[in-house]
Amino acid sequence: MKPTPLPKILRRVLQHLPDEVPLPNEMLPALLGAAVRVGASDLEVADGAPPMFKLNGEVVPLPEEWTMPNLFDALREAIPPDALKEVADRQVLDRDLSVAVPQLGRFRVNLYYRMGAPAAVFRVVPGRIPAFEELGLPTEILRMVDARSGLFLVTGATASGKSTTLAALIDYINTRYARKILTIEDPIEHLHKNKRGYVVQREVGSDTRGFYEALRSGMRQAPDVIMVGELRDPETIALTLTAAETGHLVLGTLHTSGAVGAVSRILDALPEGLQAQGRAQLSEQLIGVLSQRLLPRKDGNGLVLAFELMRGTTAVRSKIREGHLHQLAAELENKAEGHRTMRESLENLTVQGLIDEGVAQIAAGHRGL
Repeated sequence: MKPTPLPKILRRVLQHLPDEVPLPNEMLPALLGAAVRVGASDLEVADGAPPMFKLNGEVVPLPEEWTMPNLFDALREAIPPDALKEVADRQVLDRDLSVAVPQLGRFRVNLYYRMGAPAAVFRVVPGRIPAFEELGLPTEILRMVDARSGLFLVTGATASGKSTTLAALIDYINTRYARKILTIEDPIEHLHKNKRGYVVQREVGSDTRGFYEALRSGMRQAPDVIMVGELRDPETIALTLTAAETGHLVLGTLHTSGAVGAVSRILDALPEGLQAQGRAQLSEQLIGVLSQRLLPRKDGNGLVLAFELMRGTTAVRSKIREGHLHQLAAELENKAEGHRTMRESLENLTVQGLIDEGVAQIAAGHRGL
C-alpha cells in the first residue's frame, strides 16, 4: 500500500527545513528560519505538540517527529529571560512581546498556556516597511493623512494587515514631513528610522504601563502625529478624540469588521454621560475609516488586500453628530463622495483574477457580487 502523499503546502514548508530533525536546542531557530523563507505569517509551537505554520491563511501542522520535548528550553534561544521566567513561574499566564532574532529578523510573540502546557505564537514581522503604493490601497488615503490634525482609523480582524498599513502610513509621513511622530504599540513591530520626521516608538509593558498612560504623557511631549496601536478601552478612546481635537493627527486601530462598525464601536465604548460629547468630537475630527482584510490569492502565491474606505465627508459627520449611525451604511454606497465599499473591492479583485469568486462570495457574507 502506497503511503499517502504529503499535501503540497506541507511539502513547501518541509523544503525549508533540515532533512533530519535538529537537536531540541536547535529546533526553534530552524523553524523560525523556515517561517521567514517560506513566507509564513505565523509559527506556533507548544509543549508536546507538533509545530504549526500559517501560510497564505492556511494552517500547516508539521509531522509528529517535530514535536518539541521542552518548550521553555527551546524558547531560551529567542525570548528574554525575564519574560520567559514570568510565564514559566506562572506570574503571568500570557505575555505579548517583540523579539529580534539575529540573521532572521523581528517577530511579534505571544506566550500562553493551553490545557496546562506552555505555547508560543511567533508572528513574522517583515524586515522592510513596504511603500504605501505596494499595498494595493487607493492613494487618496495619503491625501487624507496629509492633514495636520484629525482622526484616521485602520480597522480589521486579527491578521488583516493593519500593522503593515499603519507602518506604511507612518513611513510616508516620516519621509514627507518634518514632524514629530509618536507611536504607542503593543508590541513594537516595525522599526522606523528618522527621515524628515523624528519618530519616537514606545512599547506597552516595557516603556509604559498602557495605551492611556502613554497617550496622556505623550500629549505633553509635543508630538505632531500620534499612532495608537489599539483603541481598546473607554479612557483611551476618549483621550484619543481629545488628542485629535487639540491639533494632533491621530492614527488608530480597532478590531472591527467594517468602517461603519468602527464608528459604532468607538461611541458605544464611551460612558453614557460622554456619548453626546463623543459624537460631537468624532463628527468634527474624523478624517476617514479604512477597513481591510487579507484574502488568499487565486494563484496560491500569498495574500491580497481587500478594503472598505469611508471618508469623513460632511454627510458622514452630520450623521455621526446627530446619532444616525444606522444611516452610515447607505451613505457608504455613495461613490460620488469617494467612499469605497468592500463589495466593490472584492468585485475588482475577482475581475482582475486575483481571488477566486468563491473566496469573494464568502468575504462578502454570501450576499452575492
